[in-house]
Amino acid sequence: MKQDDFGLGSLAAELEADTTVIAELLLHQISPDPEQPRKSIDPEKLQQLADSIKAQGVIQPIVVRNGNAFDSYIIVAGERRWRAAQIAGLNTIPAVVREFEQTALAAAQIIENIDREGFTLLDEVRAVMKMCELCGSAKSAGEALGKPKAWISQRVKIGTVGGIIETFIEEGDSTDVMGTYQLARFTEKHLEEGKQFIENWIQHPESRGSLREKVAELFFQMDRPKPASANQDETPVSATNSGSTEAVTPVQTEPKPAVANVVAPVEHKPVPASVQQDGSKPKAAPKAEHKPENVVNFRVGDEEIFLQTPTRTIVLNKAMLKVIHDQL
Repeated sequence: MKQDDFGLGSLAAELEADTTVIAELLLHQISPDPEQPRKSIDPEKLQQLADSIKAQGVIQPIVVRNGNAFDSYIIVAGERRWRAAQIAGLNTIPAVVREFEQTALAAAQIIENIDREGFTLLDEVRAVMKMCELCGSAKSAGEALGKPKAWISQRVKIGTVGGIIETFIEEGDSTDVMGTYQLARFTEKHLEEGKQFIENWIQHPESRGSLREKVAELFFQMDRPKPASANQDETPVSATNSGSTEAVTPVQTEPKPAVANVVAPVEHKPVPASVQQDGSKPKAAPKAEHKPENVVNFRVGDEEIFLQTPTRTIVLNKAMLKVIHDQL
């Protein structure tokens, strides 16, 4: 299924070809869709749109479908224009009436909002999760929305982890999709540590820093191997012939006296500074070279590589990797 089969691209083509009937509908006949993926509208920007409509009218028609009641309509695309027209004092609004299959309806609503300002990361996640449910798979959802696999999978992972990550997005002011995706992966694997990190992030905004780097450090701390600790205080235990165990008293040995090695002095003749003992000239001392940092752990993300050294976390994005590749 392609985006233009049911999305706004095909609607725009129909309007240009003048094959779609545009009706002037009364504003009170129209209702917003409760399933609309956009859950919030900026009041200030809505007022700016209302001022524009008051001066120039509604330039682009909204898209509606038939409602359950007679002579009623539900908005598919254009809720902001509909609300702004009310603020501007209009009684009617130009609209295109179309019928949509459920999957096509959801896709059209997501496509209209997905790249617009004010459509939050949480709105995106919930919309993509709904689209995956309607389409039956993430792959089909990506094809319907015209989005790559990585774009879909990141939002699906965030939505799968759910509640605690949604709280992080809402209260932690997160707009970093990749960082939030990595945090969702970490929290899924280490729930308690993930909760603690999210709580600290929300409560201490002044010390947040780079989300991606901090999550990479979390992965490094949790996934690095723990050194085995030997217990020096344990008493050895041996088995008796009867099958029981008894403590074995360690045997004390007397330390042997240290013997000093005496070496007779050997007479050495002075050798000129310009000549080595083998007759060759002395080599110049090697220049000090900058030693590269040792990478003790690394992790490959969808769009970045995280390198962990003993002192810091290095994040390499696609642009940096391309520069390195070109220099090889």
